[in-house]
Amino acid sequence: MINVSDNIKEAARGLEDVVRRQVPFATALALTRTAQAVQSGLQREMSSVFDNLTPWVANGTFVAPATKQTLTAEAGMKDKGRRSPALYTKEHFSSGERGLKPFEVVMQSRGILPQGMRAIPGAGIKADRYGNPNRAAIKEVIEQASRGVRVWTGKGKRQSLTGYFVVTRPEQDPRTKHLIPGIYRRIQKGADNELIPVFIFVDQAQYGKVIDLQAIASKTVRAVFEREFADALERATRTAR
Repeated sequence: MINVSDNIKEAARGLEDVVRRQVPFATALALTRTAQAVQSGLQREMSSVFDNLTPWVANGTFVAPATKQTLTAEAGMKDKGRRSPALYTKEHFSSGERGLKPFEVVMQSRGILPQGMRAIPGAGIKADRYGNPNRAAIKEVIEQASRGVRVWTGKGKRQSLTGYFVVTRPEQDPRTKHLIPGIYRRIQKGADNELIPVFIFVDQAQYGKVIDLQAIASKTVRAVFEREFADALERATRTAR
């Protein structure tokens, strides 16, 4: 949030009436343009911090313009809806534990993902060009892993039996004690069995802050606000009736 009302009161002292009347409009315009500059700075910072930044996150910033009544503008990450860019990236802005992703919430509700753990994509899950798991593939894995379904694929000698199974406590079963907790795809071709990790379950991790939005905003305000205010005031005064 960018609020410089106290600064404006000081700047307005000594101005002629015709100019002073334009101060609220000029302030709102300058604040909005400053917030847009903060947004640009935030986008640049995310591009430098995140690998394979997706358009959804890159375009997940917003600007709330100032008005003459509020004299307050905002810039940040969109936080509306159950699946929002702000929720998805929050630990990078404030540090702490990573929240559950939507598919992890579903896994926990199905009794697949243990409490206190997170699911990391493995070699057996289809990914998009940004390295994120394909949504359709995630849905298929969860559905089949929940019901223990095994499916025949291929024809003739190339036919194989494929299924997903969940390992949460590998030490309790001698057949799985060599495995890491997770979801695996088992492909059976005759006497041969192949196991491919689809998701690996790991303990909840702590994340450190990597993006300081307040610092970006403060630096931007110092760099551009006065210039934007002077330009907006000059323009408003010149066109005033």
